[in-house]
Amino acid sequence: MALQVTFLVSAPPGGRIDGEGGFDAGPLVALPTMIALAWAFGTLVPGLALVWRRLHDADLSGAFFLLVLVPLVGGLTVLVLTLLPPNARGARFDRRPPGAPGP
Repeated sequence: MALQVTFLVSAPPGGRIDGEGGFDAGPLVALPTMIALAWAFGTLVPGLALVWRRLHDADLSGAFFLLVLVPLVGGLTVLVLTLLPPNARGARFDRRPPGAPGP
C-alpha cells in the first residue's frame, strides 16, 4: 500500500496523459519508489526476526512463520500465534553462555 501511495503522490508532478489516454509517470516517480523499496527491504529482515522471536517466546518453532505462504489464512494464523501469551518453556530458544546449565 505504501508503494501505491508513493505512486499517487509522486506521479502527477512529472506525469502526463498522452493522446490515447495512457499515463506516463515521468521522472519524478523514481526517487520516491527507490526510497520506498529501500525502506521495505531494510525492514524485512528485522521484521522477520521479530516474528520469529515472538513465536519462540510462545514456545513455538520459528518455522511456523512459513504459514504466511498459505493464501488467505496463513497470515491470519501467524498473527494469532504471535498473540499467544508467553510460555516459560520458550526460554529453551534463548542463547546461553558456554558452560551454563540448561533449563
